[in-house]
Amino acid sequence: MGTPVISLDCKLYQDTNYPGAASWAEINVVRDVTATLEYRTVDVTTRASSGNVEELNTLRVARLEFEMLNDPSDARLTALRAAAWAKTVVHLRALNGANGGGSTVKGIDFAGQIRTMTDGQPFEGAETISFTLTPAPAGAPAAV
Repeated sequence: MGTPVISLDCKLYQDTNYPGAASWAEINVVRDVTATLEYRTVDVTTRASSGNVEELNTLRVARLEFEMLNDPSDARLTALRAAAWAKTVVHLRALNGANGGGSTVKGIDFAGQIRTMTDGQPFEGAETISFTLTPAPAGAPAAV
């Protein structure tokens, strides 16, 4: 067995020059990151399906969900909150290692709008801001 990827080594980046030439800045106060790729389906079941439901994939649905500690001095958090309120497009890249770290570094890259921004204020613990990013037009997700 090879060496498994440790989540602590994963990185989330924001392109601070979007839509110009990419200039990646690591988002340091991020905690949990989840990249989801799923498909909508169409039912193609017929009487010849032997009692089984048969479906084919159609539209791709991608989401990037992440949680950040609420650090008012953090420039990335400030930029993402502003983008959520203004409905502007941001370009993010979630990787299982450092950006430019070679062929073993994999992840998802896309430009999108923040669909949800949630302010978590637990009774015990640090305040967090959670974001969900979905692709914008011309911001199709790509594997990296």
